[in-house]
Amino acid sequence: MVLRTCDAIQCTTPALRCSGSCMICAKHLCFEHIRPEHHKCPTADSAAYYAAYSVSKEGYLAALLAKVNIEALVSVASKIRGGIPCRAPILSDNINLESRLKLASSQCGGQNFHLGIEFDDGVRWIARIRLQDPLLPPFEVQ
Repeated sequence: MVLRTCDAIQCTTPALRCSGSCMICAKHLCFEHIRPEHHKCPTADSAAYYAAYSVSKEGYLAALLAKVNIEALVSVASKIRGGIPCRAPILSDNINLESRLKLASSQCGGQNFHLGIEFDDGVRWIARIRLQDPLLPPFEVQ
């Protein structure tokens, strides 16, 4: 069963299941297109890999945080708790982007991002937001 086809333009070959998924560009590539002459991301055994991965992860987290509808999230959380006001500190306006991304990175597990919600009565919740992991099978077959 083919889980994914190669992401290279006009390629219909199945992507490699393990070594064909890139953690930096999140592409799924076949045997031909994973080769260095086609795929320009650093390999895991190179010194540049972790720096490139870190930049990629920061960009991914920034995009993920931008997608969160904070008004809807705190509204639902407050409603569930009987109207007690709450907030998500990581998304407050008084935190700069660099600090926000550093905190977000520390709150990521292997498959979820954990977004803290604080209520005015001191209760704390965690909202789990599913991460898109290029190493996991497509959502339809998970």
